[in-house]
Amino acid sequence: MAWVTGKEPPKETETIAGVVKLSVAERPLVQEIKKFLHRKKHIEDWGRKEIAYRFSLVQSDSSEENLIGYATVVYRRLNDIQDPNMRAVFKKAGLREDDKIAMLDHFYPIHSEDKKEIIERFQPLPSEDKAAMIEEFFKIPFEELKRKGIGSAILDEVLEKCKSEGVAAAYCCTTKPEMQALLTKFGFQRTEYFYLKIL
Repeated sequence: MAWVTGKEPPKETETIAGVVKLSVAERPLVQEIKKFLHRKKHIEDWGRKEIAYRFSLVQSDSSEENLIGYATVVYRRLNDIQDPNMRAVFKKAGLREDDKIAMLDHFYPIHSEDKKEIIERFQPLPSEDKAAMIEEFFKIPFEELKRKGIGSAILDEVLEKCKSEGVAAAYCCTTKPEMQALLTKFGFQRTEYFYLKIL
């Protein structure tokens, strides 16, 4: 399905490194509906959607805006989760079958030191030039971005958007120590399968 770019200007948030701007694009997930005589119909469901974030930075000593990271968040309902063990974790936390949940699918508030990882994981929107964006990711050295509060500022904005859209819980599967530390800082609880936060 086609991506829809947000009509509002990019959200801005102050960090030690400078002003971070968050732009957003969304697209609905497609639901398959069974109809009479086993016919199937596919419909766009904006209650279940994918959100693509782009993060750019204007450093304190510059007016230039550079792309530094990206994230993908997927909104679904609890009853969309097929794995019974994962569903059990949500149920134990008090969620209901029709509650909206958000998965932090990809979360790279700043580019990784591993350029190969960015190249492999980054999925551009149809209007974006992947090669040009990958090059822009690395204009600002990693050392100038880390430990400047960028990840915290961005995660705070992402969670606020989740809350404003009626999301009951957010979760993330990660094995990276730095991401685990960030999630813990924001009140995510470690479970057997993922990190979970009730919103």
